Amino acid sequence: MGFWPSKADSDLWMREKDDHYEYLCVYVDDYLYTGKDPDGFHESLRTLNFKLKGCGEPKYHLGGDFGRVKYSDGKTYLTWGARTYITKRMMATYKTLYGDLPPKTKQRNPLDPKYRPELDDSELCSDAEKQEYWKLIGELQWCSGLGRIDIVSATVTMSRFRPAPRKGHLHHVKRIYSFLHTFKKGSIKFDTAVPD
Repeated sequence: MGFWPSKADSDLWMREKDDHYEYLCVYVDDYLYTGKDPDGFHESLRTLNFKLKGCGEPKYHLGGDFGRVKYSDGKTYLTWGARTYITKRMMATYKTLYGDLPPKTKQRNPLDPKYRPELDDSELCSDAEKQEYWKLIGELQWCSGLGRIDIVSATVTMSRFRPAPRKGHLHHVKRIYSFLHTFKKGSIKFDTAVPD
């Protein structure tokens, strides 16, 4: 069909089409098409005997939320974020573990810029706290994969301490949850214009 795979991810395919690029993201038996003629694209797949279901404007796909947002430049962009995953999965986990949602924060960073986790000499976590730490880190990693690039550095930093987390580490992982609870609407916007 004229698509070629991205060098960054072989499951992301693209092709030039008139005044824009079309993209096809493939994951096992799911795909997501981005372009100006979705109906024409789906019809071309049907002529190749593909059985399609759930075609239409994306709302939720593989754990990520899709929407359309009008930005200050006057353009409307497709956006991708993790709001549903954060509110329904991560906050539910936190509430189960600690009895309440994480406090909202005024800080605009997931981690305190002055915190040096490699210098943390607080008490080591108990076995139960280690399990909590591992669970929270796993959810943060999935959230990062859903486009929350603002927490990637903090998540990777705190992931380094999984073998022997300290209570201070656990406290700062909870701070990342507070950050996400406060700023759950973060998302990536897609611009389908031909790149410069």
